Amino acid sequence: MNKGEFLAQLRLRLGALSKQELEKTIQYYSEIIDDMLEEGVSEEDAVANLESVEEIASRIIEENAGALQSAHTDMAQSRKKTRTWLVVLLICLFPVWITLFCVYIAVWAAVASLLAAGAGMALSLPLTAIGAVFTFMETGWYSGVFEAGAALIISGLGILLFIGMIYLIKSLIRFTGFIFNKLRGKDGV
Repeated sequence: MNKGEFLAQLRLRLGALSKQELEKTIQYYSEIIDDMLEEGVSEEDAVANLESVEEIASRIIEENAGALQSAHTDMAQSRKKTRTWLVVLLICLFPVWITLFCVYIAVWAAVASLLAAGAGMALSLPLTAIGAVFTFMETGWYSGVFEAGAALIISGLGILLFIGMIYLIKSLIRFTGFIFNKLRGKDGV
């Protein structure tokens, strides 16, 4: 086994150590091998003169078991404190986030109302056309033509409103996904 293979296996077996401790250990064994190489020992013999990777790794992990345990304990306590602060912030900021949530719901309600209005305006054309025929027969051609023109204008505006609301709904859905991803800590959409 050469120096590179030895250090790679040692790095793999010591993955539980902190990055700083791991680099310190790898550097230590790299220097030991380099010193043997300077004394004229071949790279394979230098690695063979050392303990096996398993023995070195188990000894170092045993030596650092207390540090690893305290690091895990510190991380658990840190997470607990973070959760506690998060709950406190959620409670203290309740008036803010509940207001934002209500505004969000109100925006969706307004969009749904405008979508329904646009659909109603667009679908009113057939009924208004039938009404225009009866108006034309009862009061004269000018009233019937006026009513038919008004029906076309209102239906056209309804179609434009409906299409606009569809684009607005798609934008709101993307915005909602963006906000939820940010709250969960994910980047991007």
